[in-house]
Amino acid sequence: MSYCRYHPNIHARFYCPNCHYLACSECVDEVDSYGPNQARCFHCKEQMDFLGGAGGIEPFWRRFGQAFRYPLHSNALWVLGISTAITLLGWVIPLLGLLATAFLYKYCFSCLERTAHGQLQAPQVVTATSGGLVLLLQIVGILSLAVGSVVVLAAQLSPALGIIWAIFVTLALPAAFMILAMNQDFGQAVDPRKHLELIGAMGPGYFILWLLLLIMSSSVGALQILIGEHFLLFGYTASVLVSSYYAIVMFHLMGYAIFQYQDKLGFSAQEQTGEFKKRGDKQRLKAKAGMLLKDGEYEQAANLYHDYLQKQPRDSEINELLFNLLVATSSADALGKFAEQYFNYLFVSEQLFKVSSNYRRLLQLLPNYTPSSHRLRSQLAEQLYQLGDFKGAARLLKNYHQNCSNRAQVIEAYQLMLQCLNQIPKTEALRQQYQNYIDKLVAAMQSEP
Repeated sequence: MSYCRYHPNIHARFYCPNCHYLACSECVDEVDSYGPNQARCFHCKEQMDFLGGAGGIEPFWRRFGQAFRYPLHSNALWVLGISTAITLLGWVIPLLGLLATAFLYKYCFSCLERTAHGQLQAPQVVTATSGGLVLLLQIVGILSLAVGSVVVLAAQLSPALGIIWAIFVTLALPAAFMILAMNQDFGQAVDPRKHLELIGAMGPGYFILWLLLLIMSSSVGALQILIGEHFLLFGYTASVLVSSYYAIVMFHLMGYAIFQYQDKLGFSAQEQTGEFKKRGDKQRLKAKAGMLLKDGEYEQAANLYHDYLQKQPRDSEINELLFNLLVATSSADALGKFAEQYFNYLFVSEQLFKVSSNYRRLLQLLPNYTPSSHRLRSQLAEQLYQLGDFKGAARLLKNYHQNCSNRAQVIEAYQLMLQCLNQIPKTEALRQQYQNYIDKLVAAMQSEP
């Protein structure tokens, strides 16, 4: 089995012949300009090879426990309850028994078909409400031809040949159902050559599947023997429930076997083709950046985040990813350039609870950092003051008037500075200087016409 280079626990579905690496669906590019369902390499932009869907699928014999939990989904439980109830009513109205059988087996075939396409949850109840009688006639046709051919061979040719043919028919019965589900063709479902092709393609796996199905189908009879003829209604109800439960499990297993061996059977599961849903710009960005980060290309990943934020400056997740990346990689220069944009974003988006902690993280790399924007300096200082960091707030407001020409804003900033200094011991002289400067600005503003 091959695994994705960037997700070692996920099976690879694509290979880049140019960059020589394996990738899962998450790690390929699929923008609309590449054409429908074209997976391209994020690195070299060349089209990637699809590896096929079955290589990384867990074998059905390892999923036996999950198979028995499959009918416990709410949809399947509703089907079990409805089919059992209708079957019990069939004691009174025989036609209802036929309807219950058609309903159940239509649902079982829906389970088989969906599982064959990689959809591992039980289908909705509505899938069993149409076409059930036609399907039941096909199943009866398969069984009738099987039994009839055995009887004819034994009577017309020899009993020994009839026994051999009966063994083959019994062995090929799951193959007939699987072919009917894959091809929707009754003729192929009763063709012995198609049976042999399927059995040969699956190899030993088919015989393991057949043995499991045989054990489950035999257990219903064993249950009836254990219950005996006592508690007739209870025994009949239990028998119907168990047989219906095992029917869903068996058809689910047959579907999963198709899913597992799809490459050898010439079958293409919808969930395992090279087709995938188109992702948005942000999803592709995160996928590509994740690959770059795992390759140690931190600067390239940061550049991708930067480019995206030029278009979507208020994207909370990407802002956080970029800030955390720059801090984690100690990218002081890049962090200094991004910090002002980041903290402006925090204030605009009113995420004030992040300001103080992230500002302290910034100062660990850039201890002398001061925003160029006087407005941001005031906002940061106010936030630090509210949190009791008076020295930090005072440092931000130092020499505030040098890059701010608005006297009203300078007065407001230095009033905050005075409040900070009042909380810092041995700053009386400095407080007086700032008070004098404030008084000077106020007097100048009052003297203006």
